[in-house]
Parts: sequence; C-alpha cells; structure tokens
Amino acid sequence: MNRCWTSTALAVLLAGCSSSEVAQMPTLAIEPGDFHFVVYADGELEAVNSTPLTAPPGGRGPMVISWIAPAFTSVSAGDVVARFDGSEFQRNADDADYEIQKLGLAVANKQRELSLSLSGLTNESEIVGLEMEMADKFNIDDPMLYSQMEIIDSMSDGEYLGAKTGYLDRMGIHYETKSDAEMSVIQTQQSTFDAKLQFNQNGLSMLEVSAPHDGMFVLQKNWYGNLPRAGEAVFPGTRLATLPDLGQMQASLFVPEVEANGIKEGQTTTVQLHAFPDRELTGTVSQISKSAQPRERDNPVKYFTVKVLLDQADPEWLLPGQRLDAAITVADQSNVMSVPAQATFRDDAGSWVYVQSAVGFERRIIETGMCSTSRCLVNKGLKPGDRIALSEPDMIGRSFAGSPSS
Repeated sequence: MNRCWTSTALAVLLAGCSSSEVAQMPTLAIEPGDFHFVVYADGELEAVNSTPLTAPPGGRGPMVISWIAPAFTSVSAGDVVARFDGSEFQRNADDADYEIQKLGLAVANKQRELSLSLSGLTNESEIVGLEMEMADKFNIDDPMLYSQMEIIDSMSDGEYLGAKTGYLDRMGIHYETKSDAEMSVIQTQQSTFDAKLQFNQNGLSMLEVSAPHDGMFVLQKNWYGNLPRAGEAVFPGTRLATLPDLGQMQASLFVPEVEANGIKEGQTTTVQLHAFPDRELTGTVSQISKSAQPRERDNPVKYFTVKVLLDQADPEWLLPGQRLDAAITVADQSNVMSVPAQATFRDDAGSWVYVQSAVGFERRIIETGMCSTSRCLVNKGLKPGDRIALSEPDMIGRSFAGSPSS
C-alpha cells in the first residue's frame, strides 16, 4: 500500500517537473519551407590566363629593383618593364677579372722561374760535360808514369763528374714536374675565376625584363601583400607582374575555413565590384583550393581560395586587381525541413534532436544533410508539426521522456 503510494507520488512529481520544463523550454514547430544557404566572401578580379613576368634567374642572391613600370601601364612587345641594379654583378666581375690577371702574372712568373732554373742546369751540365771530356782526355792510368794515389784521384774525379751529371739531369726533371704541378693549380684557380667572370657578365646582360607581347602591365603582390617597387630586393625568379588576357576574367575569393562547408564547383555566384557597386556580375565556381592557408603572415586565420569564372568580360572596366564582394549560393531548396544548428546534437554515433511529447522531451535520431552556420537540412527523422527544443533539456526531463512509458 505504501509502496504503491510512493510510486504514484514519484510519477506525479516527475510529471510535474517535466511539465514545468516543457513550459519553460523554448521550442520550434517544424514545417517544410525554403532552405537558402549563401556564403559571402571578398576577393579581387583577375584574368583566367596571364603571362608571368619574373625577376631574372641569373643571380644567386636577392636582386634590387632599380626601376619598374607603373601598374596598369599598356606595354608593347619588347618594352622594358623593369630594371635591376647591376652594381654587385659588376663588382664581382671586376674582382674575378683582377684575380684572373693576377693568376696570369703568376703563370708568367712560374714559366720564367722554370726557364731560369733549367737554363742554369743546362749551363752547369755543359761545364760538367767539358770537365768530363778533359778528364777522359788526360786520364791518368799508366802505373809506370804516375803513382797509385794520382791514379786513384783521377778515377775519383771521373766518378764525381758522372754523378754530378746524373744529379743535374734529375734536378731538371724535378723542376719540370714541380712547375707542371704548380701550373695545374694555377690553371684550376683560373678556371674558377673564369666561370665567376662569365656568370657575372651573364648577370649584367640580364638586368632588364621585357614584355614578351602586348598587354596591360599588372603588378603582382608578394607574401606580405605589397607590390614590387624600386629599391626592393627580390630573389631570382620572383614573380613581379603579369600581362593578363582580359578576354576572360574570374574572381579570386577568400572564404574563411569555418564557412567553406558545402562549396562545390558549378555553384552560382553573384559578384559586385567596389568600384561599380551598381553593376552585378554573375559566374560559377570553377576551382577550390585543396587546403586552407593564411592570407597574412601574422594572422593565423585560414582561408580557402575559390575561383569564380565570370560570365562577363569587358576590358573597358573589368580590370585585374579590382576589389570585390561575392555571394556563393551553396543551397537553394524549397519544401524541405530544416532545424536550427544549435538544436542539433551530435556524437560519433550520429545526430539527434529533442522532440516535445505529452510528458516531456524525447531524444530522436535524425539524418542531416547540408548544414550552414545557422541551420541544418533534415532528410529523415522528423515530420511536419514536430516541435523540438531549441536547447538541451535538463536531466529530469530527459530521464522521464526516455522511460518506456514515454
């Protein structure tokens, strides 16, 4: 008797709590309607096809721009559009030429030393040869006329002159070998400086950048967002500018990583230039970057780059570099059900909402489609007229609604 009364009292208590929760919980009735999802982004106008103009590839380090043509200048094929400071190339070339001349003098000095050394050895060899002829001519070998000591001294003189001749021959070979080795070292050094001189002379011949064809000269921004200018140092091969083909234009958009969900190729886009806000352009998404990257060096926010091919092209007013705003239509559907994003809950198992019932709120699994930052499409799990909680109910209400009797 007491047990039944307790159970009944607990049920009444829970129902009272649930009714109070239902009365206080903000809810929303689900009805089919329109789902319009637009992503807004900013960017700039650019040509689909363009010819890049880069810094000369001749240098090994940064090159200083001495002059560059103004942006949006009309140029003809062969016109010089940029010049670079060649003082470093000239200084290096002069240094290399000076070293080459020094090595040339060293070669001449080595040749002169070798010539003098060999000449001295030749002269000495000739003297030794004369002494040997004299020794042979007046050789003392008759024991009847000369003493034993005189004969021995004469023989020693002959042996000495023969040994000296061999020594002089070996010294001549030594001097020639040594001179050849020293000359090889000098020639190696000379080859190095010859290459350095040629490299810097080539650099001096490539200090100008010329337009390969007619077009509009459009400066290219660097990583810091700055345009190239006189006095700035750039690395060889750095893109300085482009000559765009104005016959086909596109918008280059920067979409924040958190807002890029659902953007696909082929989606309709409207574009408005800051300079012509009363003229609306249309286009379609043609390309999306594979990964998000920061736009600024010191800003960690990442953006996807989205290319939008424009339907219009007019060289009179559609020019590269113009700032613009764009609206990408990611979804535009009618007679579909959607729920606020804050009313949708998720885990690894799936998504759900809390649907109001007679006694509280029940957790119901749903299948969601595309989600914007504010709403999510619902493909399965809800029907027209369902009323859902706009925030998560408390534990009492969910416990009651989750019981078998609910």
